[in-house]
Amino acid sequence: MPEELFLNPNEPNPNFMVYKEEARKVILKALGGKSECFWVLGKTGIGKTTFLLWINQFAPLYRVHPIYFHGGENLKFEEFKERILKETKASFFSRVFRKRKYIEKPVLIMIDEVE
Repeated sequence: MPEELFLNPNEPNPNFMVYKEEARKVILKALGGKSECFWVLGKTGIGKTTFLLWINQFAPLYRVHPIYFHGGENLKFEEFKERILKETKASFFSRVFRKRKYIEKPVLIMIDEVE
């Protein structure tokens, strides 16, 4: 009996992404090196979390380092700050050879469920 795949419409699934072209544009802007802020806004269930999860999954293919946070009440500023510092810290070889801008990837920080 073949295995069937059931998609739960109430659960974000980055493998079922409708707006892939818009997501690619966000990643490419991050590659451009410009410091920009993207605000993803919409009604409940429209696909905001799916959009961010898709970017989080595929950004490395574009050589962008994604950092995804699920916000809400449980996200503490200190944890947020520490993770950003940890994930954007220059590697050992970057520091030794002082070529950080050539070795490191652009970073895309995504915070979901911000209230």
